[in-house]
Amino acid sequence: MRRVCFWGDYFWDEEIDSLLTNALNDICAEENQVEFWFFGCHQQYFATAIQAILALKSIFPHKELHIVAVADPRKYAEDGLNQADFLRSEGYAPIIVDCIRYAPLFNGKCEQDRKRFVQHNNKILRWMYHQCTDVIAYYYTNLPCTRLHFNRTILSANPELIIHHLFFDGTYSQIEALTKELQTQKKYVIDSLNSGKTYRQIADELGVSYVRVQQIATKAETEIRWACQPTVRRKRRKLHANH
Repeated sequence: MRRVCFWGDYFWDEEIDSLLTNALNDICAEENQVEFWFFGCHQQYFATAIQAILALKSIFPHKELHIVAVADPRKYAEDGLNQADFLRSEGYAPIIVDCIRYAPLFNGKCEQDRKRFVQHNNKILRWMYHQCTDVIAYYYTNLPCTRLHFNRTILSANPELIIHHLFFDGTYSQIEALTKELQTQKKYVIDSLNSGKTYRQIADELGVSYVRVQQIATKAETEIRWACQPTVRRKRRKLHANH
């Protein structure tokens, strides 16, 4: 039995579609039982993965390929949703989820404050990663962000987890070029993070606060992402025109 989860970047390259499909196909070709775990389906990467899995179910009808929705028992209970409404609220299309798996009922400090939902969700993600054998990850190593740092920490804590890293060479090169064009301070922060330095180390070097370094990094990251988006939109329009 293989249990596969996903995490990915928030902007999208159509070229990733084929890489994602190939990674899924390779897993299904060598395993008769596969569960695909999702904690919500609001991101395009997750929705694309689900469509690819549904196609693979037709290609491998003799295999047990199941889509699993990971549920937060606290949210499910507090919102008073039935199963159909719960799945809809998490972004799943009707009748695609084969089963629901409940995360543990965590009860720490962040669970007492709804404003700290990110920390609570991170607990569920940590739990999910430890249940899985594989993660199909789409991200760019030269574009640091808080979420990337969090996921790297989780993955490093589970050395047996098999990581299938997806990225498009063209976008990687574009990020490299855009980073070189950043203003001096932004470029220094991005380059430093890419080299493995922490926010605290960079703050000490620049003589600014930890929060200030995070702000600079976020602005630089946003600037790069926005510069990438026109290219992505042109690719998407061209793809639709060909169809």
